[in-house]
Amino acid sequence: MDGSTPSDVDVAAVRRVAKEIPMWKQLLAEGEGTDKEVVVTKMQVVSANKILVAAFRGTKVLVKFPMENLFSMVFDLHEQKLVNDMVSSYRGDLGRNPKVLYIDATCRVDAFVECRTLCQADYLDPPTMQHLAEELAALHCDSRLKEQYITLKGGNPYTIADRLRGMHATFLRNFPLRKERVATQVPEAHHALANQVNKAMEVLGNTPFFTNILSKCFPDSSDLVFSHNDLSANNVLYLGPSRVQIIDFDGSNLSYRGADIGYMVKSVEMHGMTWQHENVDRFMRDYVHACAVHHGVQVDGKELQAQVERGKILALVFLMTMFGASDNWDVFHLTGFGFLATFPSMMHTIVEFAKT
Repeated sequence: MDGSTPSDVDVAAVRRVAKEIPMWKQLLAEGEGTDKEVVVTKMQVVSANKILVAAFRGTKVLVKFPMENLFSMVFDLHEQKLVNDMVSSYRGDLGRNPKVLYIDATCRVDAFVECRTLCQADYLDPPTMQHLAEELAALHCDSRLKEQYITLKGGNPYTIADRLRGMHATFLRNFPLRKERVATQVPEAHHALANQVNKAMEVLGNTPFFTNILSKCFPDSSDLVFSHNDLSANNVLYLGPSRVQIIDFDGSNLSYRGADIGYMVKSVEMHGMTWQHENVDRFMRDYVHACAVHHGVQVDGKELQAQVERGKILALVFLMTMFGASDNWDVFHLTGFGFLATFPSMMHTIVEFAKT
């Protein structure tokens, strides 16, 4: 993970926070100007947070500031921070992700660990994937975490279906604006593709269709677990051989077990990587084994497979609704408009699934 020079504003913000971190608080109160010893660098990672590294007298920490992003109109940043802070603190105390050292209304401070995020080779490495399967099983089988999440949500067992219904309401408001803004926000060379994508996505604005596809992806009888909901390579830390940790729970909610695995499969595809079918099957077997042996939870392998297949579609519905609910095209100026070319096939997959 490479650092870069932060702004003066970022440096000042981190130094203010550094004075409140329990392990540094007394040392930084010793004398005027001591906070100037705190060296701040910016970490360039794909995240919903601005991540800065603070170093002081041989110790480093990560300071994470939730930031406005291209999908802030779709999600509640305050709610996401509350969930992420609660889950990260709880799991950090269990040693399942970096320990949380300090939280306030603006940021969170985590212990610094030497690591990287997952890469293509990791998905082909059985020991690494086995450990990830074990970590996912631990997340899903943690009934205490599930109850704490429900309590945080005011006693409401808030599911991915609930989140999608809220996103759909935003889609209905913003999709017309998105179509109008092709002329001003999309380079002329990509107008035809953008209009093709808009046409393909219009079906999501049909509420009966959306309700039907959601009921197929997320049956009411689903056995709910606490689900990550964004288990991409960027949200798994690789600490060393066969040592990984799941992080960043901004978008977490309740869902069924196979949803996270289905999302993983689609995320790997969309990032241009490969996760071979036999390796996915091995991952599911390792997951079922970990649930049974480590947590005393029996998971039916065939039912899990069916859930994973639904989860793949659920992931596409989530992503297409999220993009369509954004009233602008800014994200593609970052990713490149070539990414749009994958959208019609995703929508075709959704429509075909709806017919089953």
